[in-house]
Amino acid sequence: MLADNDLKMDFPEGLIRDLAGFGRLYKQWISLYFDEDHIIQSVTSTIDGVEAECEVIVGWQASWFPAPAPKSKRTSLNAVQHWKVRRSSKNPYSVEMVEYRVIRFEYAPGFAQL
Repeated sequence: MLADNDLKMDFPEGLIRDLAGFGRLYKQWISLYFDEDHIIQSVTSTIDGVEAECEVIVGWQASWFPAPAPKSKRTSLNAVQHWKVRRSSKNPYSVEMVEYRVIRFEYAPGFAQL
């Protein structure tokens, strides 16, 4: 679902420009976070021809174990994100992500912050 060309993904962990970079970051995430929930809160979009600019708000809850701490941590937040997608023939959904950026995290009171 990621664009082969022009990919730009800006995560708190760093900027990703290709599928290999995303793969490395994804491996870090799956070895760190557990007991996760992702819940789409809202999507607003502007469509112009074959591209769409979207603001996506995702509710995210996750735990992680920051070794050598004696206990895991838990976070609960809304991640406000910007997506740019475009029409593509590379998958059955006819869409690919070109840009992704975390705008901000809105933390629930009392939960750990990243």
